[in-house]
Amino acid sequence: MQSKFIPWLESLSILPRAGLFAVALLSQACSSSSSNNSLVVTWTINESSDAALCTKYFGWVVVQVKDASGNHYASSNGPCSSLSASFAGIPEGSYTVTAYMFDADNNATLSTASPSAASVNSGATATDSIDFPLTVSN
Repeated sequence: MQSKFIPWLESLSILPRAGLFAVALLSQACSSSSSNNSLVVTWTINESSDAALCTKYFGWVVVQVKDASGNHYASSNGPCSSLSASFAGIPEGSYTVTAYMFDADNNATLSTASPSAASVNSGATATDSIDFPLTVSN
């Protein structure tokens, strides 16, 4: 049994067929979105993941993500005590992650984590861990 679509397609001249073919290719390219890719950045304070240190001494962390060309891709800010920031729907590729820790009033930069490289693969969650090298007393 032949589809009703085939005779209709055969009746079109070459230009509309080429256009339909191009639309089919583009829709495939667009449908392979980066919606399943994500990047999770976690942090520690002097290699400790004790959120109480954040509550006691620090306020906010700002995480910046740049693409392989050095262009700003995304940023996130949140309480230090969350110990992580997530970026959903990030395209596959290589990124540089930089993070800054601020005091509770969000005024002074207390520490800057060394830039780190993150690689996001298709359909996966990449994790990047950074450390703020601060000395704190409990």
